[in-house]
Amino acid sequence: MISVECSDGKTFDMPLAAAMLSTVIRNSCKIVDDESDSDKPSGDGEITMVKLPHQVPSTIFPEVKKYCMKHAKVDEKGNSTATVFTNTGAAAASSSSTSVPDDDPTATEEEVLKNWDKEFVNVDQWPLYNLLIAAHFLDIQGLFDIASQKVADMLKGKNSQEMRDTLNIANDFTADEQQAIRALNPWAFPNP
Repeated sequence: MISVECSDGKTFDMPLAAAMLSTVIRNSCKIVDDESDSDKPSGDGEITMVKLPHQVPSTIFPEVKKYCMKHAKVDEKGNSTATVFTNTGAAAASSSSTSVPDDDPTATEEEVLKNWDKEFVNVDQWPLYNLLIAAHFLDIQGLFDIASQKVADMLKGKNSQEMRDTLNIANDFTADEQQAIRALNPWAFPNP
């Protein structure tokens, strides 16, 4: 079990297999293990405290934990069927099996997980951005990929002003600068 402290001081406990999906947490555990005089690795029932960067507040971490638990196949008892290798070379896994709930009995486990991912990132704009930032800073590649794809899908087909509006970005180009950019890159700007 790993105890994760968010930037605002709130802590969350996570099973080792779920926490190991984050490269930052995995590396932090390695550092803690290296500094410890104990021969006992942190995965053997010992709780390791990991402090997260300031970009990961407790308001978004429960969603990050939810994603990690699902992808590490952690059940309600904290058991996992996933095998995740730590930086020490040790594997963190459990032999218990978990069932994959699905509406379609013919769906594969991978299809069910892809559908779950799609629903997971189907949230409002700002929670999605915060989830993307947390995934980036915690280096959770799968979560970063699905959140990035969702943002890309939100921007697809929009012109520059619509993208600025969606992302809440002010246009800091003058009219002359915009005209110069259009003249240099006519291929990027279809005729109005």
